[in-house]
Amino acid sequence: MRILLNDLDKLELSSASARQDIDPNEDLTAIIKVKRREYIPKGVKLRARIHPRMFTGSFAARYLRSLEADKNVLSVALSKPMGLID
Repeated sequence: MRILLNDLDKLELSSASARQDIDPNEDLTAIIKVKRREYIPKGVKLRARIHPRMFTGSFAARYLRSLEADKNVLSVALSKPMGLID
């Protein structure tokens, strides 16, 4: 079942994003802000730490709902896929 992105309050969508839903198995990258220092939510792989309460991470889209429900997660800003460079 596809995930409706507009139903997720913590998700920050750019105005350039025309996507309304997403496949749960799709791999995503995002900037994640959390309440607790050094906290990494379940299912998220740390890519780079920006601040003790902010980092980039990768995860399967199926974890979006658990990130939404996680009281330690403040926001999730999905990275926009980049096209190939010729």
